Amino acid sequence: MKEEKTKIDANFNFSGAAEVLVDKELGPYDLMMVKVDVRKGGWSMNLFYKMQIVHELNRNVFVVCTRWGRIGESG
Repeated sequence: MKEEKTKIDANFNFSGAAEVLVDKELGPYDLMMVKVDVRKGGWSMNLFYKMQIVHELNRNVFVVCTRWGRIGESG
């Protein structure tokens, strides 16, 4: 079985060779959290938080990439 690589979020703009960091036991460092607050009226308050740890291969550095915002927005 071929292992599929996790894609880097398109909003993080890495132009060179880079990949999402993967732990052998835990898997990829790729996180998406969602918060829904139904007390905020008819539209609620739907928020997201996205995080990835990306290994930039050319410079051999690790970058923590985050973005957040309302669901439906790019963040």
